[in-house]
Amino acid sequence: MMESAGASKRYGRIQALDRVSLRVPAGRVTGLLGPNGAGKSTLLRLALGLDRPDAGWVRIAGRAFTEQPAPARVAGALLDGVGAHPAQSGLAYLRTLALAGRIPAERVAALLEEVGLAQAARRSVGGYSLGMRQRLGIAAALLGRPRLLILDEPTNGLDPEGIAWVHRLLREHTAAGGTAVLSSHHLAEAEASVDHVVLIKDGRVLLDGPKDELAREHGVGSLSELYLAAAAGSGAQR
Repeated sequence: MMESAGASKRYGRIQALDRVSLRVPAGRVTGLLGPNGAGKSTLLRLALGLDRPDAGWVRIAGRAFTEQPAPARVAGALLDGVGAHPAQSGLAYLRTLALAGRIPAERVAALLEEVGLAQAARRSVGGYSLGMRQRLGIAAALLGRPRLLILDEPTNGLDPEGIAWVHRLLREHTAAGGTAVLSSHHLAEAEASVDHVVLIKDGRVLLDGPKDELAREHGVGSLSELYLAAAAGSGAQR
């Protein structure tokens, strides 16, 4: 569903991505995992056409996302927070997105109920807590019933119940035939959701493969241990 080949991106003196090649398998939850500043968000921005790579490419469903005839139905993303104006209500924000994406208006009410914002739908987004804004952003990502769901640090500001809800949402999405990418620096928290992992550090992919297979290969029992082992090996090679 998503793949890259030699994708590189520099911002001034910072090499955010360095020849990144990977494939996100369809029908699974892929964890794009690594510390803050590893290049995760940059890769997702390239995938969604929000930035252009300096070299290489990133594609979704076989083509550039900006070339998709119905992009909202191909991929939905929570990236860089919610784009709603603070004075806008959650309901108005989703209705605007639905209109732009030619999505039936009744989808909005169903989503607000699904993400737990039905009671706050007519409140201004500026008065939402961080957790509520995250839920609104996830609703926006789900609006077009996308085949690929991309969530960048979706559990920020969520309580334990909300975190469990995100993990359940990812599993339900793939169980229904979709594909998901979870980008996070919380490796222990991501453990509950992902079954394919891409570990990234300093703009380079350290490991890419099924979580259980990589854990067995490296003789570790958790994603945190797997990352430390891969990072140590990467450091030794330089």
